[in-house]
Amino acid sequence: MVRVIQEDVEPTCFEQAIRNPKWDNAMNEEMAALDANATRELVALPKDKEAIGCKWVYKIKHNADGSMCRYKARLVAKSYAQTYGIDYL
Repeated sequence: MVRVIQEDVEPTCFEQAIRNPKWDNAMNEEMAALDANATRELVALPKDKEAIGCKWVYKIKHNADGSMCRYKARLVAKSYAQTYGIDYL
């Protein structure tokens, strides 16, 4: 059995992640992927609406042998705040 000592920890908030260049790079890669895949579109918010929030989720990915593979950051919408027919169809 291979035991790996984890030197890096997954941040719990953006403020922790932005201080580490590895996590900052992972967030930049995620934003580039969103742009490349045309996953999002910035539009003006109607006056009578509130924006749906989002948050970053951080994970350290590992290989099958337990060694660290990469830092992965995901930007996810707080979908629990959305209402069908109003915020999405």
